[in-house]
Amino acid sequence: MYSARSPRTLCHTRALKSANRLECLMTEFYAHWCLETIGANAPWGVIKRLATRRNNQLDDAKVISWNAGALWRELNCPKKNRYEHYLSENAWFGTQCLRWLQKNKPRVSKHTVIFSYSGTAIEVFKWAKFQGARTVLGMIDPGRVEQEIVREEAARWPGWEKERDVAPELYNQRRIEECRIADVIVVNSRWSLECLEKQGVPPKKIFVIPLCYESAREEADFRRHYKGSLWDQGVRPFTVLFLGQVILRKGIQYLIQAAKHPDLAEVVFDVVGPVGITEAAIRSAPCNMRFHGIASRTDVSEWYRRADLFVLPTISDGFAITQIEAMAHGLPVIATPNCGEVVRDGEDGLIVPVRDSNALVEAILRFVKDPSFHNKCREQAMIRSRDFTLHVLQNKLIELEKMLEI
Repeated sequence: MYSARSPRTLCHTRALKSANRLECLMTEFYAHWCLETIGANAPWGVIKRLATRRNNQLDDAKVISWNAGALWRELNCPKKNRYEHYLSENAWFGTQCLRWLQKNKPRVSKHTVIFSYSGTAIEVFKWAKFQGARTVLGMIDPGRVEQEIVREEAARWPGWEKERDVAPELYNQRRIEECRIADVIVVNSRWSLECLEKQGVPPKKIFVIPLCYESAREEADFRRHYKGSLWDQGVRPFTVLFLGQVILRKGIQYLIQAAKHPDLAEVVFDVVGPVGITEAAIRSAPCNMRFHGIASRTDVSEWYRRADLFVLPTISDGFAITQIEAMAHGLPVIATPNCGEVVRDGEDGLIVPVRDSNALVEAILRFVKDPSFHNKCREQAMIRSRDFTLHVLQNKLIELEKMLEI
């Protein structure tokens, strides 16, 4: 069995399904083919977004969902503090799962594994443990440690943060209780594991499984061709891409500081994604940095194709799938240690310390000034992106299942 709330978690579901280890998927909303067709042309953002909650690889899987209730709540429940919203929605979803389990009484034994994500697990896990089943918690983010990091950054950069929702204590208490009940906790990176350890979670319960990324056909067939260094020849400027939420947690403040360096005056910085910093902060950016806002899935691929280098100066990330996306498009990546272990320093990109704009400047300049190093890293980046396939994820989940049987 399996419960999920986020569309991206369908990769775990598909991995379990392909290994014939998925009994059923429990999710608050699942779009059947008719809604997917309607949603593609829907003018309403909610319908359009919910219509993506489907994958044809699960067409013959058993799916339990509460579409009507989920849609009603999406349209009628006021959006409060996002953490309070998560608490409300996750509690509703957990209750729906529990009621279904109590009513239908599926066959459960010590060989049954219930996999649920942080925030949604307490109700189902308590039922599962009473039935003798094993429980696996998928921890989506680093939790309280990350929240403290965001508070520190807001204090370091006053006037930069547009708004910040503060997590109520109940939100964090629920996460810790889920960790206590779970037999195993799955995280996406070593960084998340370290954050949970700081919160008192026993490391022996934590299992690191990176996320996977599947390239679209047009991405898989894409090949980036350079005849020498075009920017060195003055044909076009060297272009650096930042793609994701434009917020302090992602380190945008340090990239802005780096872009101001005189040696990077001719480098173009494209910042793509929802903006969560103030207008004053944006105005502090140099003229060679451009903010483009939210991009569609098609536009995102185009931004990757236009760039020469991807930069992820994140201060805290559970994983950051954009690293692999960029590599699949033939881009070397500059990242920090505080996210998933994707970049191999000096092979397909560079690792820089968090909160270090000078290190960012040096790393970017290395790619600008050394075309041979850039070419080597971009070739290795495409190869590296193939290390995070659905098949690899499937094998990791099977390994986890065997560990639970010991």
